[in-house]
Amino acid sequence: MLPGYFDLLISLSIFFITLALVIFRPYRLGIGIYAMAGGAITLILGLVTLKELELIWEITWNSTFTFVAIIIFSMVLEESGFFAYMGIKIASAARNSRSSLFLILCVFTAVIAAFFANDGAILVMTPVTFLMLSSMGFKNEEMMPYLISVSFISDIGSSPFMISNLVNIIGSSYFSISFTAYAVVMILPDIGAVVISIAILYMIFRKDLIGTFVPAAKPDGTLIVRDRAIFYLAIPFTVALMITYSVTGIYNVPVAFVAVPAVAGLFAFAWIRKRIDAKKILVEAPWQVVIFAFGIFIVVFGVGSSGVVGYISGVLLAIAKFQEPLSLILEGIFIVPFTSVMNNLPATMLTSLAVGSSHLSSGYVYELILANDIGTKMSPIGSLATLLWIHNLSVRHGIAISAKEYMRLGLLVCIPALIVASLFLYFSLIL
Repeated sequence: MLPGYFDLLISLSIFFITLALVIFRPYRLGIGIYAMAGGAITLILGLVTLKELELIWEITWNSTFTFVAIIIFSMVLEESGFFAYMGIKIASAARNSRSSLFLILCVFTAVIAAFFANDGAILVMTPVTFLMLSSMGFKNEEMMPYLISVSFISDIGSSPFMISNLVNIIGSSYFSISFTAYAVVMILPDIGAVVISIAILYMIFRKDLIGTFVPAAKPDGTLIVRDRAIFYLAIPFTVALMITYSVTGIYNVPVAFVAVPAVAGLFAFAWIRKRIDAKKILVEAPWQVVIFAFGIFIVVFGVGSSGVVGYISGVLLAIAKFQEPLSLILEGIFIVPFTSVMNNLPATMLTSLAVGSSHLSSGYVYELILANDIGTKMSPIGSLATLLWIHNLSVRHGIAISAKEYMRLGLLVCIPALIVASLFLYFSLIL
């Protein structure tokens, strides 16, 4: 028994040290380097075998390459001026009302998260929102309700499609769920989570949303849209991708086989036209995420092999004895501490291993995805995008939010959102 506990202690130590290095980044190295260092140590100590390494690659390659492709797609659209233009349209549609501006911005963010992934939404919509509000004379403290809501909705609204979150791709790939089958079940829970989250955020910030704003002078459209061909391709290209995902999913074609060549073609088109800075996109693309995902999953697999998966499986089996939808809700709440403390990517891998070994029904698979999408907002370290969001707001814009305040908002918003999403999931499964 002692050697098993020793392996567990060593694997957990490696995980938390790796996670700390990723968060604090000493020497400012890429996050992938720290994760791969943790993975290498896990391999050297024999906590993960070479055969298991092959399994980890099979689980992660589709999700990571799809994620990078979707983020590059969003970066191409951002450089073309698509999102900045939509920001102007949002301000115009609000008709000078601060509350209307808030509601429209939240809904638009949820749409962007659905089609361009949560990280794409938070990293694109944050600067767009800041520039839009600053151009209308908003002070930093007046921007907080809008910026915080963009952050929360980007993650909470990232459940409807496989491509909406790296968590979704990992979970659905592990359990061999097709793009269409996933969307049929998860669109309804996503809508429920988004609606209740917007309602709660509105109630929290309602005093700050009273009154009107002075619209900015209408800028020259030629300065906003830098590549009109890419701009006009944005919506039809997205629709074509979604249709292709659905059709190829029938034949179990990995999503990456569609996303990567399609986005590569669009990127090549943008490169040839030379209207946007394609080299900048290539340099700033999240290549480190590929390395990070593989490295951190090696570490997590080592933790799972050391006995943690067995403990989690035992709890999940006990929870499954309750009637649905209560058992789904309890599973989600049980997973939240893992995703908010461990970070949502390793938590998804760990809980997927546990659900898989427990042989639970598909409802529990979808619930673990919801919990890792929504529960990540319970703490600032729940996702890499949130950490980057907080850092950028502080360094670039001088806007700070404390961890205490962030967690208070997370508790107020995420638990109700997860409960509502779980109820909607139950109805979606029985329809």
